[in-house]
Amino acid sequence: MPTAPIQMYTHALDYLKGWFSPYAIDIAGKMDAAVTADPIYSGRVVCVTSLDADNKTVRFKPGAVGHAMPIFLINGTDQLDVNNYGGTSTTTYWTAIAPAGTLSGLVAIGSYELQTTEFDTTQTYVVNDLLRAVRSDSVSATAGTLTNASVTLYTTLVCGVVSRGKTTNALGQTVLSFWPCYLPGSETTTL
Repeated sequence: MPTAPIQMYTHALDYLKGWFSPYAIDIAGKMDAAVTADPIYSGRVVCVTSLDADNKTVRFKPGAVGHAMPIFLINGTDQLDVNNYGGTSTTTYWTAIAPAGTLSGLVAIGSYELQTTEFDTTQTYVVNDLLRAVRSDSVSATAGTLTNASVTLYTTLVCGVVSRGKTTNALGQTVLSFWPCYLPGSETTTL
């Protein structure tokens, strides 16, 4: 569902090192129709769950478990290049025609150092803590956020390692710096 615009740095993914290079790995897709959590902000983690009948259009769900490849969203469902909500009245608003709901993200196996606003800020983070992505289709507050809570090596899918910890960036936002990684878990939770 479309939402009112916010400042672009309030929910964001920043690329400290490694992006953009000719060898960068990224992917574009649309949110799965089963996802009711809205919005899914930039900087959150999603995973590929299916392809449309055309075998070209990728579908995402928030979070990642089991053997799913984590994707760190560059743009969120609320951003104008994904969703341009024109309002309900055709006489006082505009008709949104260009955005088609396509999201893009960086694949966790890429060689980057990233920084996100989308993590559990109640936790304490130290260098080399392992990170997982919260899996939820319906809870907007946590769907796709990073946390170091309840990470069990080789059981929980690990999608990041803390690099510099929790800090405040130049825009006054609380952020977590990390290196993405991919260590599959043995979880069998359905995506």
